[in-house]
Amino acid sequence: MARIDAAAQRAREIGRGSAGQLTIGLVSSALFDTLPRALRELRRQAPGVRVILREMSNAEQAEALQTGEIDLGLMHTPVAVGGRMRERLLLRDRLVAAVPDELEVAEDGKVSMAQIARAGLVMYPQAQLPAFYAGILDAMRKGGHDAQVAQEANRTLTVLACVAGGCGVALLPSWIRSMNFAGVRFCEVRDGQRLPAFDLSAIWPARSVPTLADLFASLDLGGRIEGRAGRNA
Repeated sequence: MARIDAAAQRAREIGRGSAGQLTIGLVSSALFDTLPRALRELRRQAPGVRVILREMSNAEQAEALQTGEIDLGLMHTPVAVGGRMRERLLLRDRLVAAVPDELEVAEDGKVSMAQIARAGLVMYPQAQLPAFYAGILDAMRKGGHDAQVAQEANRTLTVLACVAGGCGVALLPSWIRSMNFAGVRFCEVRDGQRLPAFDLSAIWPARSVPTLADLFASLDLGGRIEGRAGRNA
């Protein structure tokens, strides 16, 4: 009887969205601000939900959303995902320069776009973040700088390792300042007004009935989080 009662209670919790399993894909940027607050709020609202986390690239998440391998992705946008999807912008961040220690910077601690162009860029692969990749190169061109991509790396820590190894300069979201990485320092870009923003969004399938992904995406995360109306991908 106890097992029957427990199963019935579990079924009721699942029915009202306070229990079940939610598989979330996420890029590394989500680890430092958005995810911890989201998990705390989810545990408060739905403590019976089991969360499975998978760190994945944008491209991996797009495919996993289409195949149903994950229920929700925390991804850099804009991004193309097949099928009917909902989207909510969670964080919009400005870019700072990750530079090797030996790079000479001005007294105010800032670097210029010209310095970055001379050093070469360390970037995420074009296929991983095509809009972001194009936005940086376009900003460099509009500023009159012929920037070359010296090295590509598909994870943020790998990008920083390449910078520390003298491969070039990376343009990364400002949350990166919370990290201490030997051989790298973080600088404001003096004339970087044309640089694109670094957006982090939740993307999940649009269903006819509410899902745990809907609940997660609706959490009030406060702080630097902002919302945007959903869209169909």
